Amino acid sequence: MTPEFAITHRDQKARTGVLHTDHGDIPTPNFMPVATRGVFHGMEIGDAVEAGVDVIMCNTFHLDRETGAEKIAASGGIHAHTGWSKPVATDSGGFQVFSYGWSRKHGVMKMAKGINAPSAMSAERGESHVTIDDDGVTLGEPGREVRYTAESSIARQELIGADILFAFDEPTSPFHDREYTVEAMHRTHAWASRCIAAKRRDDQLLLGVIQGGPFEDLRVESAKALAAMPFGGFAIGGSYDAGGAAAALRAAAPHLPEGKIRHILGIGWVKDIIAAVDAGADLFDCVEPVRRARHRNVLVGGVYRDIVPVARTQGDRPLVDDCDCQSCQSMTAMQIRALLSARDHAGSRALAIHNVRTMVRIMSEIRSAIADGSWAVYRDRWMHLLTP
Repeated sequence: MTPEFAITHRDQKARTGVLHTDHGDIPTPNFMPVATRGVFHGMEIGDAVEAGVDVIMCNTFHLDRETGAEKIAASGGIHAHTGWSKPVATDSGGFQVFSYGWSRKHGVMKMAKGINAPSAMSAERGESHVTIDDDGVTLGEPGREVRYTAESSIARQELIGADILFAFDEPTSPFHDREYTVEAMHRTHAWASRCIAAKRRDDQLLLGVIQGGPFEDLRVESAKALAAMPFGGFAIGGSYDAGGAAAALRAAAPHLPEGKIRHILGIGWVKDIIAAVDAGADLFDCVEPVRRARHRNVLVGGVYRDIVPVARTQGDRPLVDDCDCQSCQSMTAMQIRALLSARDHAGSRALAIHNVRTMVRIMSEIRSAIADGSWAVYRDRWMHLLTP
């Protein structure tokens, strides 16, 4: 079947909906934890099922380089390869243009000043492993370079067999000036058109990626250009300051078809998600809940806190008293801290399960608040809690 999106409720600009796919329905707004190579770096696929996750994000570049898109296709596709039966999305490989290139060269993370994120200058500057031209990108460490074009990205994603695909794009750094941002945006638009022409399968939803950096007029221009193309939905890409993703969507949304899905790429902080839902966002993805677990961080009250003060406060109680996650139902905060102190994988896994389940619960609460008309109250309560 061709994936279809239907809006079910609206409350101001916030909205709920359902994305129907061959591998199940995705209620929106929703959050995709990232299983980069088809596995989570810190918990099991079964843990995501137990946590109630509806959809996961995998990474085309890493899957193709380390397993091979053809081998994944031969094994029955990404669902058989991972053992995950629900919907899957695949990044186009465009983020690696940033992470192997501008992230290294500019010493900048995805979120320049993001909520709970490292500062821009905490990233070590180094040599870029990306060469960009109008045809495509050569990327990877010396001796392991691969070539990506719009056509090859779509071909790899179709072989991998995800339900949601992204057009190949060039994300920019927060340190890029307007001149380069315009150049990269126009390149992204040209690649978007080529991605549509290259797409062969009807059972996968292809999203165009809106670029334009921090420049509102460029976000508008990018939205108009992509809205004129027959995409099944749209994503907001690039790097942001705190709140930048919501601002980018607010600029773009009036120029996008109302009935098509909107995805914010790489955003997993609760405050940013609340702001983006308020602007009309439907889907999000981020490594943060699982990555933070590996760094001993617990998602409590919408922010990540170190396990030590959490365990000191909670003691023989769960990480969070009212949490229904597998970890909080079976372990105490002090037990988890002890496992982490012993460098036992079970400790970081317990935190990952808790963090992911907390995100699932928050997204469910968001959908309920929009559906029953209490979105403004719910939004303001979170923003009050999360604003210093």
